[in-house]
Amino acid sequence: MREVKLTDSKIIEVHALTRGQVKDLRRQGFNLMALTKDQAEEAMDAAFAMVLAPEEIEELNGLAYPVALAVWRAILAETYGAPGEEKNS
Repeated sequence: MREVKLTDSKIIEVHALTRGQVKDLRRQGFNLMALTKDQAEEAMDAAFAMVLAPEEIEELNGLAYPVALAVWRAILAETYGAPGEEKNS
């Protein structure tokens, strides 16, 4: 899990998408490794619905867009790993 700071007083934890969730997103037409600009917003919303609680999504929608991008990047990093992170072997 990763923590993402939404505001000075609010931090949320995000977790990786499961394999099944990634497959479900793919069935919806979203290849997370090759999203077009047109697909990005819808893919983010679909992933948020899978990972975040409804009240977290509502709060996120009221914040600046870069905060939503930070949450999105954290979900992707948890799901696929982030460059430079040590992998379990």
